[in-house]
Parts: sequence; structure tokens; C-alpha cells
Amino acid sequence: RARDAPHELVVGDGVAEAADHGDLAGDHDVGRALDAVDERLTATVQVVERIVGTIGKSGYHNALKNAGFGEPTGINLSGESSGLFSDLKYWSLISPYQFGIGQGIGTNIFQISRVLNSFANKGKLVVPTFVRAVGRDDSIETLEPVIEKQLFSEEIVNTMIPVLESVVPSGTATRIRMDEIY
Repeated sequence: RARDAPHELVVGDGVAEAADHGDLAGDHDVGRALDAVDERLTATVQVVERIVGTIGKSGYHNALKNAGFGEPTGINLSGESSGLFSDLKYWSLISPYQFGIGQGIGTNIFQISRVLNSFANKGKLVVPTFVRAVGRDDSIETLEPVIEKQLFSEEIVNTMIPVLESVVPSGTATRIRMDEIY
């Protein structure tokens, strides 16, 4: 636990805390930022604890695999990465808790978008595409979305949509807020 730099984030005992460097200008801003980080980390850990407590570590691993992590999305772009998602036998005790904060897992933008878009698609996991229609001679053929599977139940979708929406006005996604929508 190095405490040399001002405003350094020190992680110990599972809690993010501000290093004590006295009354430096801006300490209150750093403290507020660290409080927000601590709240989000605590909330993430609590959610993962409930999931793992309910379905177990193996069930959690299977759910993430079922969502497509560690596999190409089918978007048909050459060079699409499968991402990094370890087999369960390589997980440590903290692996499940790392994923919620973007650690211990590597994804590509299509994997994340596909899972998030499943909430807008009533829980269905849709293969991403850039093409809506194809023109041939004097006709246009509309391409229907390819639904891979039902990923989430209606109950989960209805629970998660308000949670996902809540990060826009006052959470981690405030920069994408569009006043004409809210």
C-alpha cells in the first residue's frame, strides 16, 4: 500500500479509500470521487454475491458464457476478437467480483453491445449486423434480425431496464445523456 502520491487511490481490505495527505487543495473533490467509486464497487460486489450465492460460481460462469463472452458474436467481420474469458478451472476466489468492474475479462465492443441490446430486444440475443437491406437490380431485400437465443426472461428485463436507465441522469453514464430523451 504505497502512499506517496497525493490523491492516490489505495485499495485495502476490499474498500477504496483516499490516502491521507493532509489538507491539500481539492481533497474534498477527491473524497467525493472516492466515495462514489466505493459505492459502485460495494454495489457491484453485493450484486455478484447475490448472483453467485444463488446460482453458484459454476452457474455464473455458464451464464456469462451463455451471454457470448469469450466467443465471436457472428458479426462476420474478419479479425473479430473472441475476447478473453477464462475457463472456470482457472478462476480465483475473486474472479467473479472482478468482471463487474471490467477486470479479469476481455471483451470486444460487439459482445458488450449485444448483451446490452438484448434488454431492448425483450431479452433476445441478436446477432449484430451493419446491414438492414440489400439492393439487387431493381429490388431491395430487407434482412430480418437473426435471433440467436432468448437470453433473459421478461422479469429480468423489466428489472434491469430501470437500473440501466438510472446511470444516465446521475450515474456512470452521465456524458451520454440527451435532454431531448429525458
